[in-house]
Amino acid sequence: MNNHRLKTPSAALIGANNKIQYFLNPVFETDPSPTFWTFDCPAPPSVCLGDIDAVNAYFLQNTLVLEVLGKIAEQNGKSPFGLLCGLEFYWHHKRDGREYVDALTGEQIGYRMLAPTDVRHNVIPWVIVYEPMIYTRLGEGGAVFFTATEYALTQGTIYNWHTFRSADRPVYTYGGRQYETGRLPGQCMQSMAFRMLPRSVMLTEPWFGFPAGDGGDGSQALDCNEILREGGWGMGFLSPKPAELIDLYEERDIHIAAVAPNSDYRSGRTVITSFRVTNRTAFDILPEDGMSVCFFVRDGDGNTVAGGVSDGLAVPSEESTLVWFEWTVGVPAGTELVCEAVVDTGGIVRNICEPDGLGTLCVTVAAAEPSRVSSAGYAPSAPAGFGVPASPPDVSASASWSYWIYGGDGFEFVTASASAARPEITLIPDSRPGSAAKSAGGYTVRSGYGFAIEAKAEPVCSGPDGASEACTAVQGCDILFPENGYSSAAGSYETAEAVLCGDGSPRFVFRGNPDDRDGGHIHYIPVWYPDGTRVYAVYVYFYDVWTPGGMIGAGCRSEALSVRGSLFDDWCVGRSLPSG
Repeated sequence: MNNHRLKTPSAALIGANNKIQYFLNPVFETDPSPTFWTFDCPAPPSVCLGDIDAVNAYFLQNTLVLEVLGKIAEQNGKSPFGLLCGLEFYWHHKRDGREYVDALTGEQIGYRMLAPTDVRHNVIPWVIVYEPMIYTRLGEGGAVFFTATEYALTQGTIYNWHTFRSADRPVYTYGGRQYETGRLPGQCMQSMAFRMLPRSVMLTEPWFGFPAGDGGDGSQALDCNEILREGGWGMGFLSPKPAELIDLYEERDIHIAAVAPNSDYRSGRTVITSFRVTNRTAFDILPEDGMSVCFFVRDGDGNTVAGGVSDGLAVPSEESTLVWFEWTVGVPAGTELVCEAVVDTGGIVRNICEPDGLGTLCVTVAAAEPSRVSSAGYAPSAPAGFGVPASPPDVSASASWSYWIYGGDGFEFVTASASAARPEITLIPDSRPGSAAKSAGGYTVRSGYGFAIEAKAEPVCSGPDGASEACTAVQGCDILFPENGYSSAAGSYETAEAVLCGDGSPRFVFRGNPDDRDGGHIHYIPVWYPDGTRVYAVYVYFYDVWTPGGMIGAGCRSEALSVRGSLFDDWCVGRSLPSG
């Protein structure tokens, strides 16, 4: 590679080894017949200005690196893919104290260049490791190309290489050998830009047995020991552009799938939709990596009716976590909706496309139409065969959900849960007739009169901070009656109306009764209901409490009323007696 302002010398000394080879055997060998490729490229930035990012960006220009890769492949009679396909190298990669291994073989790996048909998956599309060289003409004639490592080694001893002169330096060790520095004859290179280059180009990951470097701000040059230990070579991850290389991308790094809800989405209700994200890479996903999940709810016309974002994702390698978003079903019953979750990888892995990077859930909105029980009509006697039924058993559903969090102590897999606390249900006899009596055993009423209800239930959440915020309030309440055999058929039960308490939580009452002369929020006990002690109780079912683990509810029998007599006992018809 040559900048258009330089001329490639017809003869020059150039080393035959790279940094790793020098580490194994620090003996200089020159390439007697080096190959020079000449093409125009942008002028490199000045490392003396301290702009380390600009220096790294220069060496990792996609077109620049692919041009060099193409020249190497051409020299070997191959395509760029043919040159790299099948190559592999290994590293012992640790992050947060954890070693990463291949999920299939158990080997500690870093990267494999795989064929597109390989069933395994690349961790990253490309790793480019580069070692820049300095080109200079010498005062006594000739020219040399040398790397920062070659310069540092030359300061201590000479192995068939040009001698640079430098100030006195301490003894240093490299490759298990000690070298003494000193004033050697030769050309002084103190002001050359390469003195800054070793600091501005460093490994960003501790791979290949070499440590990652700390480039600092680029204002100070590295000494020879630092150059030999960590400076003078860099690395980067590139995305190949040619069409024949696109298949080298990892196609299933991150997978996301919808969790099917355990209940209908009812119109007007707030629900929580969950997705499971699986990290199939060899790396942990940390909050600072910037990975997020974007949620969209669209109708049949493609209109977005709801959306949200879950960011700061934390998922260890080869693990999965739950993500969710809360939204209100603001469309009519019968509307078909598509809930989507799209992974935004934050640039740390490939931007994933369908199907693995897109989770989809199709639902049809259900009706939340209230059921009403009519109090109109009069029946003088109970239906044939009627007996006071046993109420359904009390029930309380619960849900749990697990996910990863990341803090100062590393990853933690946490579980949160929610259940409905035992409901509070109070039956209040209508006070207008004045016929209800209260005792230690509860209320005694006459049949044919009405009563009001107050019912309340709240979810109880446990888990890490914020678990309670992942649950909705109770949004639905149905009341089942003994005279209808506690049937849940439409028209046999009453859907309660929610009103807000002082703390903002909902309590449920009867809807206004059109059969009551004042439209009161009451329900009438049939005149024919049999007498007995504590024989009349309703059953209340609370539902539409949504959590990331699904919808939960609770059902509970109310306190019982005793029935004695009927409303006819409060009335009589006067008549005239015949005179004596």
